[in-house]
Amino acid sequence: DTGELLWHTPPAIDINPKNPYTAKIDALLVWQGIIYVARYDWKLSAYELKSGKQLWQINASGRADLDLAIDDQALYLSGGHFLRAYGLEYVKMLWEREFDELTGPILLEDGILYLGLFSESNSLMAIDLETGDDLWQVQLGGGDGADIRSLVLNQDVIYVGAHRLFAVSKTKGEILWMSEKTGLLEQPLIVGERIYVRNTETVLYIFDLEAGREIGHLSVQTDEFVGHYPPRGPAVFDDLLIVPFGDERIFFYEIVTNGTGD
Repeated sequence: DTGELLWHTPPAIDINPKNPYTAKIDALLVWQGIIYVARYDWKLSAYELKSGKQLWQINASGRADLDLAIDDQALYLSGGHFLRAYGLEYVKMLWEREFDELTGPILLEDGILYLGLFSESNSLMAIDLETGDDLWQVQLGGGDGADIRSLVLNQDVIYVGAHRLFAVSKTKGEILWMSEKTGLLEQPLIVGERIYVRNTETVLYIFDLEAGREIGHLSVQTDEFVGHYPPRGPAVFDDLLIVPFGDERIFFYEIVTNGTGD
């Protein structure tokens, strides 16, 4: 309502001066009045959402590129070669699973955890958290190295942001369609029958949701030393598309169609 600062976490005291990214937040989520924060230096913390009081902080040694998911049973952390589950009440590790590949982003829906794996061919897999069984794993291919940056679920389809945009069936693990190469993509935004997604360079793409056809693209700017930090994807409000442009400006575009979806 007012823009007044309510609280902030204290400054990190153990930052590596040669690599200040050690204090960078890789992932955060809010669950039942608590905000969980995973940092580049593999510190996992919990704060009261209203007061900012730190409830706990633990070390989860490994490497960066962390992601979080949560349900009533556990807090799930992916990063390095591991997928780990932590108890919500006692903050102890419940289990961990090690992979040959580096783990990437995770997505949780109805007891199924979807996990991106970084490899030469890249893959997406589904794990039943109740039984621990692997339901399916699909190779996304591309030969672009560790590309999977984001997962977004819309009904029965998972959209994967990599060097292409992929649509994958959440039940069968089948690739429904893939776009042409776009450059490394940030988080896709689904609005109606369209997908808006920005790459880490200078392009915002618009794709058809059903078939992955490129409807158009918009040239934007970038002024970040590392293009994908911080995320600069679009947002939507009513019929406005809000785009961080990259040069200290924010652009507002009216979302219109010509009746054919274009």
